[in-house]
Amino acid sequence: MRRTSILMVMVAAAMLLASGVALAATFRGTDGDDKIIGTKESDQIFGLGGKDVLEGRGGGDVIHGGPGNDTGSGDSGNDTIHLGPGNDGTPPPPSCSPGGGCVSTGSGYFAGGLGKDVIYGGDGADRISGDRIIEFGSDTEGGADIIYGEDGNDIIDGDAGSNTLYGGDGNDTLGTNNFIYSEVWYGGAGDDFIIRHHSTEASGSEVAKSDTFYGGDGDDRFYIEAYTNGDLFYTGAGKDRLLVGEVVGPGKNRVYCGSGYDTVEYYGSRQDLVTHDCEKVHRL
Repeated sequence: MRRTSILMVMVAAAMLLASGVALAATFRGTDGDDKIIGTKESDQIFGLGGKDVLEGRGGGDVIHGGPGNDTGSGDSGNDTIHLGPGNDGTPPPPSCSPGGGCVSTGSGYFAGGLGKDVIYGGDGADRISGDRIIEFGSDTEGGADIIYGEDGNDIIDGDAGSNTLYGGDGNDTLGTNNFIYSEVWYGGAGDDFIIRHHSTEASGSEVAKSDTFYGGDGDDRFYIEAYTNGDLFYTGAGKDRLLVGEVVGPGKNRVYCGSGYDTVEYYGSRQDLVTHDCEKVHRL
């Protein structure tokens, strides 16, 4: 049965907020299924056992989910979030330091919020989302996230910002609608699906940048809508298949195929595509 934690520290924090004093708080859940919502300050939240829902809200929060398939959201601020060890009890990497925007998840879901977060998926099938898209005038803003899917069949959404995505082992799906910022994606071992879709065209001072994609070992699939400057692809080992869109600016798509029988399909002019050691290349 799902429970919502009502703790003395929550009551104390609520009293302070009601009196106009905004202070950081420490929240501790139970071994059951808890729902904990932090304050706008830099809180510490401990979900402990169970399938917890943890929300950091504002500030640079430190969130520990504990064992169980947890759901967490960091909101604004550079958060440090550990949603629990993986299936083998692997602890978070030593580079994950308080205040640095690190995140470690178990087999759960994490939304990074608006800060520059570092997300470690841990073992298990994780679903990880980076920054939401925030519009300021004609610009689209987001933090520069680093996301590690690690073991398991992960789904990673980079979203806004200059993100670096690591799928890790397993059959991962890496995707984004980002069209402005330069990103670097690593599929890792396994049969990965890498997709970038431009839902909106850049305008004004917004210029679509070039991205770099590494397939890694395994039979990977790439579906990439090109834009202004073209992108760089390294397929890695395996029987890979790439579908790349038309480049509308001066750039070119460059594909470096690895070992295995690779197929490159493209839209637009052949002059916009440069391939190296690819077995099959044809226009759609």
